[in-house]
Amino acid sequence: MSVSTAFWGLVSRELQLLEMPQPPVETALVALGGMFVDNYLSSRPLED
Repeated sequence: MSVSTAFWGLVSRELQLLEMPQPPVETALVALGGMFVDNYLSSRPLED
């Protein structure tokens, strides 16, 4: 299982635990996910 798959599985499970949408939480998750993806991609060697 890849890291991103595990990460988004965790996020989706957390969102399902929330009874109603909470924009601040979703915004934080999206920002955190974006930072995680950026760090993951930037840490990998780029292949053109």
